[in-house]
Amino acid sequence: MELVNRYLKIKSEILDTMQKVGRKDFPLIVAVTKTVPVEIIQTLNSIGITDVGENYVQEMLGKMRVCNNLNWHFIGTLQKNKAKYIVGSVKLIHSLDSLQLALEINKRAEKIGKTQAVLIQINQGEESKGGLPKDELEKFVFELNNLAWIELKGLMAIPPYTGNKEDSRNYFKEIKQIFDFLNKKGIYKHPLTELSMGMSGDYTVAVEEGATILRIGTAMFGERTKNK
Repeated sequence: MELVNRYLKIKSEILDTMQKVGRKDFPLIVAVTKTVPVEIIQTLNSIGITDVGENYVQEMLGKMRVCNNLNWHFIGTLQKNKAKYIVGSVKLIHSLDSLQLALEINKRAEKIGKTQAVLIQINQGEESKGGLPKDELEKFVFELNNLAWIELKGLMAIPPYTGNKEDSRNYFKEIKQIFDFLNKKGIYKHPLTELSMGMSGDYTVAVEEGATILRIGTAMFGERTKNK
């Protein structure tokens, strides 16, 4: 019951934020299930959650085998040698950050005959975080046009955590500006549609700034043991 109440609170806050800024399209909530047991994940579909996200390939694979009624998103750093385990099985890879990884995903997708949807993770200047440097983005997006088995959907961002949700706003604004710039210039073969930004501490700000996908863990499941 506590999970249901948390989920309803999140939805209510999103709806209130949408009304505040005059927005009509409800963003997709991806429930981040890192360390959440499969017994809980199996109940998510029954309360209206259709999409879940994981940070680690091995943990995701174990859960996917049991919870196959959900759409799975990979949201952590993806090592090139682990791509083969998830390509074609996940709805969306949020963390594409290099041409080498793109080539590997494309190769694996072609091998199984299934196009893989991806987002480019942008590094906004925080050295400890993954992601593609902003100054390499335009060239990288152009190169993705040549990879027939990858479909670029948009961008992903992880602002530095400060404990104050307003500190994320300028990072979200910047990603939205980059997103709009790419679409205006038509660099990719079709318009980008997805902005994955906003987590438990700042998802209302992300909604205000145009997020289409929210990655929410702690606000949904409570504090979890950081055992990885």
